[in-house]
Amino acid sequence: MATKEIDSTIRQDADLWEIDFGRWEGMSFPEIAATDPELVDEWARGDMDFCFPKGESIEIFRERVERAADRMRNCQEDILIVVAHGGVIRFLICYFLGLPPQSYLMFEVNPGSITRIRLHDGHGALAGLNDFDF
Repeated sequence: MATKEIDSTIRQDADLWEIDFGRWEGMSFPEIAATDPELVDEWARGDMDFCFPKGESIEIFRERVERAADRMRNCQEDILIVVAHGGVIRFLICYFLGLPPQSYLMFEVNPGSITRIRLHDGHGALAGLNDFDF
């Protein structure tokens, strides 16, 4: 997370790291589908208990992203900039918009895009998704 000012503190937050895909890490989707078609089907159903082979479960991932979101909600800064992978952004959208966590697969987050969430009294409004204009 980084604040608006150029000279502001920039810090890493392990709770905002992408999910651990386990043995699927670094594989293309066609490779994964050829290797583990049943697991791909299970993952696509959006089951929060799904665990990537030798990796992290969706539920554990969601819990840690929500810990970071709680800290963001309580932050005193007017603007926070979060640089993160798509899975993290999907869960942040669900969390701040009050959507069920299972909705995370409903959002497509393009690489390098900007997602804007405005908070007011702790509640979020999606102000932009997949923007490329600063």
